[in-house]
Amino acid sequence: MNGNKLSKDYFDLVRTALKDETQKDTSTSSRPLKKRKTRQTLTSSPINAGNISKGTINYDKLVDITQNITGEVDLGEAQRLNKLKTKRETQKHFTSPRKDEVIELSSSEGEQDKYNSDDEYIPEDNFDDDDFEDVDVDNFQDLEGEEGFTFRIDKESNNAKNKKKAMISPELKEYRYTYYRTYIIVNLLLTGIKNKWCNNNELLEKLDPLLPSGIFNSLHPPKDLKLPVKSTNKLIFGLKEAIVFWNKYFIVDEDRDIGFYMRDWNELEAKVIYPIKNKGILTEQKFVDCVLKKRYGSREVSILGFVSLLRSVGLNCRLVYNMQPPDITDIGRLPKPKVDQLEYTDFNDCSSINFPIFWCEVWDKYTKKWLTCDPVYFKTVERHVSNGNTLSKLCPRNAKEEQRLITRYVVAYNKNLKIRDVTPRYTNRYFSKVYTKKFKNDKSLELWYNDLLITMSVKFNKENGKKNLKIDDYEDKFMEEKLSIETFPDSIKDFHNHPKFILSSKIPTTKVHLNPDAKPVGFFKNDKVYLREDLQLLKSKNKWLREGRSVLEGSKPKKIVKNYMVSKRGQSDARENAETELFTYDQTETFKPSTPLSNGAIITNKFGNIEVYHPNMIPVGCVLIEHPLVTKAADYLKIKYAKAVVGWDFSGENRVKGKNNTSKATANFGGIVCLEKYQEAVWCIIEELENIAREKKMIDRQKHNMRKWVELFKRLKIKERLDGEINASGWLSQNTNQTDTMNEDVISEKEIAESDNSEQFEGGFEVSEEENDDKDPSNASDMNFDDFMNEIGI
Repeated sequence: MNGNKLSKDYFDLVRTALKDETQKDTSTSSRPLKKRKTRQTLTSSPINAGNISKGTINYDKLVDITQNITGEVDLGEAQRLNKLKTKRETQKHFTSPRKDEVIELSSSEGEQDKYNSDDEYIPEDNFDDDDFEDVDVDNFQDLEGEEGFTFRIDKESNNAKNKKKAMISPELKEYRYTYYRTYIIVNLLLTGIKNKWCNNNELLEKLDPLLPSGIFNSLHPPKDLKLPVKSTNKLIFGLKEAIVFWNKYFIVDEDRDIGFYMRDWNELEAKVIYPIKNKGILTEQKFVDCVLKKRYGSREVSILGFVSLLRSVGLNCRLVYNMQPPDITDIGRLPKPKVDQLEYTDFNDCSSINFPIFWCEVWDKYTKKWLTCDPVYFKTVERHVSNGNTLSKLCPRNAKEEQRLITRYVVAYNKNLKIRDVTPRYTNRYFSKVYTKKFKNDKSLELWYNDLLITMSVKFNKENGKKNLKIDDYEDKFMEEKLSIETFPDSIKDFHNHPKFILSSKIPTTKVHLNPDAKPVGFFKNDKVYLREDLQLLKSKNKWLREGRSVLEGSKPKKIVKNYMVSKRGQSDARENAETELFTYDQTETFKPSTPLSNGAIITNKFGNIEVYHPNMIPVGCVLIEHPLVTKAADYLKIKYAKAVVGWDFSGENRVKGKNNTSKATANFGGIVCLEKYQEAVWCIIEELENIAREKKMIDRQKHNMRKWVELFKRLKIKERLDGEINASGWLSQNTNQTDTMNEDVISEKEIAESDNSEQFEGGFEVSEEENDDKDPSNASDMNFDDFMNEIGI
C-alpha cells in the first residue's frame, strides 16, 4: 500500500460491503427508490475520475468509475462516492406526492409536531447543507400516472401578525364616549336616591328596637385610652354579630341576572335574562315594605337594609357602590357581533358574580379609619392599612374574575348624602392598573369626573354638599399615604403614561425638561426611574403666549429644536427651517398688556390685528367685544379699533403639511378691541343692526310667499285651459257618460229622501237662481276664473 492507495485485492471487499448495505436499505424501505433521470448516458469505456459529474453517477458501476489506468483504486474517490451514495439514499424522502394527495403546511409549531411520526424521515444534524446543494430540481420526476397534487397552506397566523389594527369610525367612538359618561351620571344619581331611602324615618324607627342589646353594646364599646385597638376589635366583633343577625332576619331570594355587572360594548342593547316586568321596579315604599314586612328579597335590598339598620343604632355608615361602566380601554376597537339576548349559562359560569357590587363602610372613631362590611357575599368585616401591596378581598384578583367586574369606580355615600371616590382603598396598583382602566390617561375625563362628584353632592345636599368634614381630612390623609408608597409597575408597558413614575429612556426630550436637581427614585431593568413631578413642560414663546404668559427677557432656552416645514409644492423652504427655542414655566411671567395711544389707537402687530388668547392680554382701558356684526357697528360709529385674533385653525383647506404632519394655521378672528368708553355705543348699534336684519328677513319671507301664491294661481289657470281643450275634444264627456250610466242604477232611496227634505226646508216656495246668486255671491263655481285672476292682478 503506497500512501492512500489500495491494492486491487482490497477493492473486492469494499464493493461487497457497499452492495450489502444497498440491499439492506432497499429491503427495509416501504416504498421503492425512485430513479432520477440523468443528464448524460454512461458508457462502458473508462472515465477519468477528475471529469466525473455528480449528476451522472451510476452507482451500479462503481468499479469502472473508480478504477484508474494502473488497475488501482483511489481511496479518496471511493470515500467521496460513498458520501454521494448516502445523499442519494436521503433523496428518496423528497419524492413527489401521489395523485390526490393533500399536503398541509401549517405555520404553527404545535400543528407541525403532530404530523411527525416514527415511520417518517426526520433530518439529523450530521447532514451538511452542502450535501443537498446538487439536487436536480429541473429533472425531478413524478411517479407514473400522477397528474398533480394539492397544497393546503395555513395562513391564519401570518395574517394575524401582518394584519393592521382596525379602528372604529369617529362617530362610533364619540357615541361610546357619550354612553360612558352618561352611564356614570345616571348610576351615580340612582345610587344617591337609594342611599336617601336608607334614611327613611319609618324604617329607622322600626329597625332600632330589633337589634339585641348585646350586639348594640358591642357596636358602642367604651374607648380604651391605652390601647384604642381593643375598642376597634370590639367594634369589629359587634359588626360580625350584626351580620349574623341580619342574615337570619332578612333572607336573600332572587334570580341572578347581569344587573349592575359590566357589559361589553356589543351587549349594551341585549335583553336581560329576567325582564324587569317580572321582577318589579323598586321604589322607596316597596323597599320599606320589603325590609319590614316581607323580610326577603334581592342582594341589593339586603345591603340597603343593613345600612339602614346600622344607621338606626347611631353608627356612621356609608353605602359603597362599585360602578361598572363598559371597559373604556376597548373603546377604539371594532365592535363584536351584536348580542340580542344574554344567556343564563354564560352568566352563571362567570366568576365575577361571586363578588359584590354594593357593600358598606362603618367609621371607626377609635383609629380614625373606615371599616368595610360585606353582609351578603363574604359576610366579613375588613380593616385597611396604608400598605401598597394589600388588596381587598371584595375585589377580583385575576383576568377571569374581572370578566364582568373591574375595580375602577368605587363610590361611597354617607348619611348626609355626600359622595366621595374611595377607589384607592380597595386596590394595590392604582396608578399602574386602575388609573388607565378608569380614565384611559385622559386628564379632561378625570377633571370632569371630580367635578361631577361635587355637583352630585350639592344636588343631594345643598347646605353640606361642598363642606369638608374632619372625617374627610383623615380619609384624604390615608389615601395620600397609601398612594405615596405604591411601588413600581411590573412591566415597561405599565410605565407608559404612568401618572407618577417615568423611565429615563421614555422621557420625551422635545416636550419636557428634567430638573437638574432631580434624583432617581429607583431602577427598573437597569433604567433610572424618576417622578413626573420633576419634569417641566417645554413650550415655545408662541405657545406660552397663547396661555397668557410671556417669556422673561434674557432667559436662555432649555432646548432648541429644528422645524421641518415643506412648502405647497413639496419643496423645502429655507426660511421655515428655523430653530425653535423652548422654555419652561419658571422662565415665563403673566403677560403685561400694552396701553392705547393718546389718540385712542390700539397698538397692533405687523398684520394690523391684536392677539387676545387670554383675558389678561386685553390692553389697559380697552374691552373685547365679540359679535358677528361688531365690525359693521364700529365702522358706522367711525371709531378706532383692532380686530382680535382669539385662536388658530389647523384644519383649513390652505394648510401646508410638513414632515411631521405639522401645518400652518389660519387665524380665527373673534371680535374687536376698542376703548372701553365706546362699548355701550357699539352694543346699541349692534341691536339696531339686528332689528334691521330681522325686518329684512321678514320682508323677504313675505315676498317669497307671494311668489309661491302667484305660481300656484298660474298653475291653476293652465290647468283650467287644458281641461277646456280636453272637454272640447269630447274625450272627457265620453268617459263621464259611461260613469253616469253605471251610477244611475245604484241611486239610493236615502238620497231621494234628502232631496225631499231640502224642499221641505224651503217652506214650499221655489227659490229662483237669481236669489241663490244673491245669497252666495262668492261661489267659485259660478264665478269666472278669468275675472278672479284679473281681480288679484295676475
